[in-house]
This record gives sequence, structure tokens and C-alpha cells, in this order.
Amino acid sequence: MIPLRAGQLAAILGAELLSGSPDQIFQAVFTDTREPVPESALFLALRGERFDGHSFVAEAEAKGARGALVSSLPEPPVTPDFLLLRVPEVCSALQRLALYLRWTVRPFLVGVTGSAGKTTTKDLLAAVLGVRAPTLATRGNRNNELGVPLTLLELKAEHRFAVIEMAMRGRGEIAGLASWINPDAAVVTNIGEAHLERLGSVRAVAQAKGEILDYVLPTGFAVLPADSPFVVEEAGRCRGKVIYFGASKWAEVRLLSYTSRGEEGGIFRVGLPGTEEEYELPLPGRHNALNAVAVIAVARQLGLTAAEIQEGFRRVRLSGMRLEIIRWGRLTVINDAYNANPASMKGALEVLSEVGRGRRKIAVLGDMLELGEIAEAAHREVGSEAAAVADVLLAVGERARELAAGALSAGMSPQQVITATPEDAGQKLCLLLRGGEVVLLKASRALGLERVLQDLRLWGELD
Repeated sequence: MIPLRAGQLAAILGAELLSGSPDQIFQAVFTDTREPVPESALFLALRGERFDGHSFVAEAEAKGARGALVSSLPEPPVTPDFLLLRVPEVCSALQRLALYLRWTVRPFLVGVTGSAGKTTTKDLLAAVLGVRAPTLATRGNRNNELGVPLTLLELKAEHRFAVIEMAMRGRGEIAGLASWINPDAAVVTNIGEAHLERLGSVRAVAQAKGEILDYVLPTGFAVLPADSPFVVEEAGRCRGKVIYFGASKWAEVRLLSYTSRGEEGGIFRVGLPGTEEEYELPLPGRHNALNAVAVIAVARQLGLTAAEIQEGFRRVRLSGMRLEIIRWGRLTVINDAYNANPASMKGALEVLSEVGRGRRKIAVLGDMLELGEIAEAAHREVGSEAAAVADVLLAVGERARELAAGALSAGMSPQQVITATPEDAGQKLCLLLRGGEVVLLKASRALGLERVLQDLRLWGELD
């Protein structure tokens, strides 16, 4: 965060200075006393359904915080010299401060959303833009009404770019984020069968994701998937330029070909107006090449060269549990357990096929949540797709039966299809291993499928 005096913070937020000096300087904020306290940090006493940050203000002081933003006096009390700023509601004040920093630093801000691939696209775009200039990007899962402003509070004077991931579960949530960050550019990665339990249809998903377009600055642009007719319907909401990417013939930035290199990633060719270019991507999967094409569309619009883009691809490091390839002995694990919907399941199975070429492949697949009326059919379809790729399917969770039924109907034998609960999945998985396998882990976040990693690690190190 750019350095701000307590008096400045009070003026920006309309806060009351209860204690401490108005000349106290703050350079960071934090919300969790379990994590290391940054230097010259202000603690944000947020309230949630299961916690109240006001109960941890004294602990924050003891661990080195210089002050706290509160909406009531903390209990237990703090020392008289500890700085306290009081506002009516801490989360609203956080968003107001984020808005102030966004327009004070004024980075070129790119908002990234979509049904699948938004985190990978964000990571790729941040790496590419970071070649040209200092770039701030969303860390971890900070993609909601709390995480987005916390990300923006990390802005420093040197940041020329910011890449902000934006998630939603229902209507109005993207608008709520975009309305106060006003992105210079927007990327919609794709539109698929996600959040249907709340939204009802893929068209409604496109309309909800399309809320970001309403807030793109008139001088900015949007990069949209040409392969989604529902997004094309929403394109007119953007006041700036619209650029289409994808594999469709009419995409302005088009994926022309993709060649897999297994674990090493892939090589792809992309068509741009008047030229073609070839890139190497250190991430396996054709769907990741499509994500990279969206990144190329943004980078080219901002004037980056092909060499800068390629260097960014080379530097990229993905967020945790997103196609994370782990090797223990002869065992290879593709940990993509952060979340799942039908589109991302298909992409992960693609990666299993590429990475596992010539090896025994085990797909550990779990429930995809919030699919509403299509849940049963979608799980059967994913099971059928797994049968075309994997040698063994371990289906986990309440929808394991549908996943298994889809695999059996597609030709897998009963010996190749096993069901499990999240609690016994690790044990059952280890009984399936022979040595040298490639294992894919993929499910919605609530299943916590990554818990099998400890069992796999022990098995792999002994193999």
C-alpha cells in the first residue's frame, strides 16, 4: 500500500480518530492475526457470520500492528496509545479505501472473469504484463467483495498494471465489484454450466458475467470468447472496443493449432490481423492455449511484443491446486482440486490424457456443485468423458454414483470404476496404485479432495 498517515485515512474514510497520533504512517493492512503482521500495518476488524475481528484487536497490537480500523470499541481493550479509527462499517470502509488507491495509483486495471480458467488466465496475464512493468495481481482466492479490495490495497506507486480476478455465484455480484473498480479492460474467459442452481441457464450465466462490461471505461476494451453465442449477445454492453478470441474462424485473435508436449506443456499458433505467431506454453492442455490466446489479445492491444509475451509465458507460476503437477518417485499427480464444473472437468481430463500418454491413468473425480437440474446428467457426461481417457475412475462424493454410471455406460468395466467417500478416497486410491501412474484430482472445493495428497505422497516416496 502507498504510505498514508492516520489523518489522511480518517479524511478518506470519514473515520473518527479514537486514539493514537494522526501522524502515524501505515503502509499495509491485514485481517488475520494468525498470519505474519506486515510492517507499519493497520488491522481491519471485519465482522463475519462466524467471527468478529474486534475480538482480535488486542492480539493484533501484541503482534506488532500499529493501529486498527473498527466499528466499535474492541474487547479486550487496547493500550491508550494504540491507534483506533472508527467507521460505521469496516467492510464498506475497506472498499472505499481500495477505490481511493485505485484512482490514486491509476494502474491499467484488467478485470478477469468467466466460468472456468479465470485464475489461470489471471496468472498468465500477470506474468506477461509483468515483463513490461510492475504488475499487481490477485493472490489465492481473493476474488470476491472482500478479496478484491484487499488486493487493491496492495497497490504501490510503481504498479503500472493490475490484474484482478472477479468471481460470482449469482446476479449482481460482478456488478458490485466492477462498479467501484471501473476496469480499463475486461476478459471473459468462457461461459459454461456453472452456478446453474442459482441462475437457471447458461444464458443467465452470460448475463451475470456480462455485468463487468457495463463498467469498462469508454477508453478501454473487452476481450470476449467468440465461441460463446451468449457472450456475443452481451457484447453491446461494453462502451469500449470489443475484441473476440477463440478457435472460431471469425475470432480476431484465433487459435490456429495446438501440439501437446506432455508435461512440458504445448506449442500453439495464433492468428492475428495480418500475421501469425507461434508460442510455447509451459502448461498442458488445449484449453490453456485458449486462455493464453485471450492473454495475447490483451497484451497486443497494450502494445507488448511477441518476445515479451513469450517471456511472460515462460515465467508463469500458477496459483495452488490449479493443474499443479507433483512428482513423488515414479508417481505423478495433477492436483486440480480447487474447483470444478463440466467445462473445467473436460479440460482437466484433457491434461490427464496429455501428461499420462503411455502411462496408466487414474482419474479421481468428485462432485460438481451448484449445477441445479442438470447435475445428474452433467455428472454422467463427465463419467463418460473420463472413460475415454482414464484406465481407472475413482468417483468421490454424493454424485459418485452418477459419475460411475456414465463411465460404465461408456465402456469401462466394473473393475475399472470405484466409488468412495471423501474420507476413504485416499485409502482406496492407494490400493489402486501399481507404480508409475498419473493421477488427476478434480472436484468442487467443498469436497476437499486435496486431502488424499498425504496418502499419495507416502505411497510415491516408498515406490
